[in-house]
Amino acid sequence: MRQKNKKGFSLIELMIVIAIISIMAGVILSTTSQGRTKHELETAMREVSAGIRSAQNSALSGKRSGINRSCHFAFKAGANMYEIQGEFYNPSLTTNCDDPSIPLVYATVLARRLPTGVTVTFEYEGNPISEIGFDVPFGEVTENRAIVDKSIRVIVQKKGLRYLICVSPSGRIDELGTTSNICGN
Repeated sequence: MRQKNKKGFSLIELMIVIAIISIMAGVILSTTSQGRTKHELETAMREVSAGIRSAQNSALSGKRSGINRSCHFAFKAGANMYEIQGEFYNPSLTTNCDDPSIPLVYATVLARRLPTGVTVTFEYEGNPISEIGFDVPFGEVTENRAIVDKSIRVIVQKKGLRYLICVSPSGRIDELGTTSNICGN
């Protein structure tokens, strides 16, 4: 009697194919997740950079709030957000921002949310600072209301990835991305 040829896959062959497909799917999902994180972080870095430029432009243009004139604009950031805060004075009460007897008015000019998990920190001379400021009318870069003589590092990060933005004392804003960890002056 002749035995018929059986065609098909054995259980072992089927398990090997399933294992290979599972490994490939895991690699693809991991790569896609890292790519999405990198894209979100790049987008956040550009948005933070644009926000810093907006604060600088507000100082250079002398942006007003109603009848009040501006003295200073600050870019502040934290986890998942940033804001631009303006410092204003009433010109009918004083002629400048330096009069200690006249209270200044503070107003949030712009506030934005960043993607979940994105944090923004600032460093000046290796020390953490809370904001980057720009004085009116020339847009001098400040830290704690003092004009800086070295670059301020802005670090935008998420899940171990970090991007660097440098704000130089001259006001130049450079997006260095992940390529450098050093800001020039």
